Formats: sequence, C-alpha cells, structure tokens
Amino acid sequence: MTKAMSGIQRVEAHGVLRENLAETVRETCESYWHAAGGRAHRLHLHLTPVFLTPGRTGALRDAVGLLLQGGLSPGFSPRRNHLGVNLWLTDPSQGFLLIADDGERLTSEPLTTEVARARPSILQAGCRLVWGPARGTVWRIHMPISRHLDVVSAQ
Repeated sequence: MTKAMSGIQRVEAHGVLRENLAETVRETCESYWHAAGGRAHRLHLHLTPVFLTPGRTGALRDAVGLLLQGGLSPGFSPRRNHLGVNLWLTDPSQGFLLIADDGERLTSEPLTTEVARARPSILQAGCRLVWGPARGTVWRIHMPISRHLDVVSAQ
C-alpha cells in the first residue's frame, strides 16, 4: 500500500510504515536552498528512492538539515556555489548519502555546532558519518539496509 502525505511517499509492508528518504532529503535540500536565495541550477539532486522506517528517515532528515546549515565549506553561498546531494544503493544491504559542495578545500573536518548536533541523529539512524578531504566539503553517510526493517524500492 502506497500513501502520499505532506509530499512524502510512504509504503506499508508487513504492517510497518516506511517513508521515502529520497523525497524527505529533496524537500530538506530544496527548502534550505530556497530560503538561502540559491538558484535552482546550482542545486544538483540525484536521489534513488529508499524506503526506511519513519524514525530512521526523520533522524537522517534532521542530520541533513544540520549539515546544510553548518557543515559546508567556509564562505559557502547558495547564491554563488554549487551543491550536490546523491542517494544511492551499492547493493541491497548498503546505501550512501553524499553531500558535496564546490567551496574552498578544507584541510580538516569542519568542527561546528551543527556537525556536532548531526552526529547523534546519524547514529540514531544506525548510520555512520564520514568527512572526506576534497575540493570543497564532502560528507558521506553510510546506511546499512536491513531487509527486515527497510524497503529499498517501491513495491
């Protein structure tokens, strides 16, 4: 059974409700981008539908919002920089959420209040946050997928 409530696609399987993480991340990113005055062509979203339990989806939504608010490169501006957010599965048991900007190259992980607040949400979702050195800031959220708890695509 598939339901759409407040723009988020939900499915029920075996009596357990699951939410589409891709749509939740899209809404979070677009809301942040619009509020910051960003131009649509500078926001790059490539999101594979992944259905997770509402608790995991909510925790990851909160973490993504925090990383967008305070985990990007110093001086990052949606008015002049680009942001890419990708969600994909490498196999049925592992997914990744990647957030990358094209700002200044950092030599170490950004240590901001928002990053510190995002970490417990990511752990609550059973995931792991990794910062990677690159041009700009790159965050990877490693998401283990459970066939018993999660649905990787719409039925």
